[in-house]
Amino acid sequence: MKQMWFKLVMIAAAVFTLGFSAHQAQAQTIRYEVKVKGYTNAGWIEVRDGQNVGGEVIKDDSGVWTDRVARGETLRVKITDSSVPKCKAQDTIVGVVAANGFVRGKIVNLPYTKQFTVSRNASFDNVTVVVLPLPTGSLEDAGPAVTRRVPIGIRSSKK
Repeated sequence: MKQMWFKLVMIAAAVFTLGFSAHQAQAQTIRYEVKVKGYTNAGWIEVRDGQNVGGEVIKDDSGVWTDRVARGETLRVKITDSSVPKCKAQDTIVGVVAANGFVRGKIVNLPYTKQFTVSRNASFDNVTVVVLPLPTGSLEDAGPAVTRRVPIGIRSSKK
C-alpha cells in the first residue's frame, strides 16, 4: 500500500510539474555528471542540456562537459537546495520516472547525491528525476516539484 501511494505521488508530481516547473524560479538544483570511458583523467564530466554536440566530450574554458549520458555509463545525480541552510535538514521526495512505467523514489535530506549505471535496456527511456520538497515534512505542504530529464543517447567518439 505504501509503495502504491508513493508511485501515485511521484506520477502526480511529474505530470503536474512538466508544464509548470520551467516557468518558476526554484531553489532546488538537479545536476548530472557522468564517467566517460577514455576520459578517466577528467573525473566526473558535467552533463549540460540542449548543447547538441552529439555526445562529444568538450573541454573549454568553462570545464569538461557533454550533452548526454550513454547507456551503460555511470551517472551521478546531485540535488541541492539553496533555500535551506546547510546545517538544517529538509525532507524531500526524490524519484525517478521513466516512460516504460518505472517509478522509484524515497524521502531524503538535501543535499543528496546518488550514482547509478544507466540501463542498457532501450525501454528505459524518457527518464526524469523529480524533486518534491516537503518543508514541514508533510505532503500537504509539498512542492512545487522540480523535474529534469536525463538526456540519454549515443556518445560521439571524436577524441
